[in-house]
Amino acid sequence: MAIPTVNLTKRKLKKGYTYTIDFKINGKRHRNHIGKNKRDAEAVRAKIQHELTLGNFDILIKTRAIVTVDELVKEFIDEKRNYIRPKTHDRYTNHFIPFQEFINTYFPDASRDISLIDAHHIKECVDYLAEKRSEQKWEAETINRMIQMVSSLFIYAIKRKYRVDNPTVDVRKLPVLQKDSPEYFSYEELKKIWEEVDPFWLPAFQFLYYTGIRKGEMINLTWDKVNLTNKPPYIRIVSSSDWKTKTGKARMLHLHKKAIKIIKNQIGLHPKYVFISKVGNQVHPNTPYNSLKRALNRLKLTGDVHKLRHTFASHLVMKGANVYDVQNQLGHSKIEMTMKYSHLSPEHNQSVVNLLK
Repeated sequence: MAIPTVNLTKRKLKKGYTYTIDFKINGKRHRNHIGKNKRDAEAVRAKIQHELTLGNFDILIKTRAIVTVDELVKEFIDEKRNYIRPKTHDRYTNHFIPFQEFINTYFPDASRDISLIDAHHIKECVDYLAEKRSEQKWEAETINRMIQMVSSLFIYAIKRKYRVDNPTVDVRKLPVLQKDSPEYFSYEELKKIWEEVDPFWLPAFQFLYYTGIRKGEMINLTWDKVNLTNKPPYIRIVSSSDWKTKTGKARMLHLHKKAIKIIKNQIGLHPKYVFISKVGNQVHPNTPYNSLKRALNRLKLTGDVHKLRHTFASHLVMKGANVYDVQNQLGHSKIEMTMKYSHLSPEHNQSVVNLLK
């Protein structure tokens, strides 16, 4: 018997595309919907082609293990554990919880055998969350992330031969209203904030503003990543054995003169960390957040620590900085993430109608 060829095709949906694999065994055609991720679809195609090349033509009719939803989620997350950051691990868990609870509660038969889960189960879960019948309010963007993660879950199930297709293929994501540009503090608001915050945390907050780094990057900045003797001085944002950057990538940042002054004033406070807590230990992430929120509440301003990062980028772009340079400073993996500030540039604000004579 000739070895069947597994074909990968791209099928257009009402919105977007999905990838499908198909092949024939003994004249019978098998077609399985995999999902919207081409890389995952190629991996499934390669796995099935490998099985067929070895002569395992009965791969679709072998005795299938019956797997529950909870077992599948646990196995999937355990498999990912050593390849993702702790925050990503938590994100997976938190997005799977409402899906698991919904299936377990309303479709117990499907919850006991994931091969019985169909698109309508997932659609009903989406409707349930979107209509706010659940205890927790789920926004459209959050629900869409859940759909994507559930899709990854079933792609994993296909690879493990727990089922032959992905039920999320025909589940449309919810429309998401385009967000307004990121909010930022004005220069006047910053002046009030610097006067209002706890003086102990003032250097840390100002350093966040003058560098644009993330709160976690500031908390985990160690002296071996600081070079004040170089011309110009710089810091390196890089993962360590006990902390990972958001993107996993390292970057070097040259420092504003005020950021340099702040760092110099921190010398001698701790042998390892540049910024420390009031009791001399590494800063807990909630401590500066709560401190700034108290000051903002007193000033009747909205925002949090992360808004200082938005302020850094917004002020740079308004001063004429190139968005690609700002991307490098912020450590964004994609330029699209930085382009949300582009409308603030002087060039962008020049009305196009001025081109008319």
